[in-house]
This record gives sequence, C-alpha cells and structure tokens, in this order.
Amino acid sequence: MQKITVKNILKKNSETVVQLDGNRNVTAVNVKFSQAVSGLVTIECAQNNVFSDLIFFAKTELNKETEKEINVKIPIAASHIFISFTDTKADIKEVCVYEQESGDENNFYPLIKDIDLGENYYLDT
Repeated sequence: MQKITVKNILKKNSETVVQLDGNRNVTAVNVKFSQAVSGLVTIECAQNNVFSDLIFFAKTELNKETEKEINVKIPIAASHIFISFTDTKADIKEVCVYEQESGDENNFYPLIKDIDLGENYYLDT
C-alpha cells in the first residue's frame, strides 16, 4: 500500500473530514487517537467533492483502543473521507490514508462484455 498525502483535516464534534488530493483509490484508513477510545466508528467517502450521497467504507467497534487500521478488499475512489464516532470524547491525533500501489489502472473500472441475447421478442419487432 502507498500512503496518500492528506490535504486537509477538519474536526467538528464527533465527526472528522479528511480531504484528499483529488479522487484516490483508498484501500485503508489508519486512525490514531490521543487517548483510548471505545464505541462505534463509521467511515464513509465522498467522490468528486459530492457530499450529498456518501459511500459506505467501513464500520467497526473499538474497545479502548488508541489506534485502528481499517482495510477494504476492493479500493474505493474517494475525494473526502468522513470518520464519525459514537464516543464524543474521541479526539483524533493523526489520520493516515493508503491506496493500492500503482498497477493495472484498468482493473479499477467494471469490464464491458458483449452478451449474446439470442431470440428476443422485443428486439425482433
């Protein structure tokens, strides 16, 4: 994994927003806290600076942990990452975001294939 440069971090109450340098294919988010935290952590992503429809990234339960790394199998394109907590005392010290190392860029998009339709009433008329 390759570490992504975080452009800006904005903290508001129990939510933290991490701005990335454009859309990046995020595979992991590592959150470090200033003290041990318990509770539920939810991570969502925004694509192309669109905040109205956030994309679910991961949800995990913390049990008095000071650091948590959350990984996904399939990279998610994101321009912003939203980290929210149920524990209002949670204070983030550092956020590290990782992306899949450079490789075949074509694998990040769905493949288009021709499918033989055979006989179809609506296509034949």
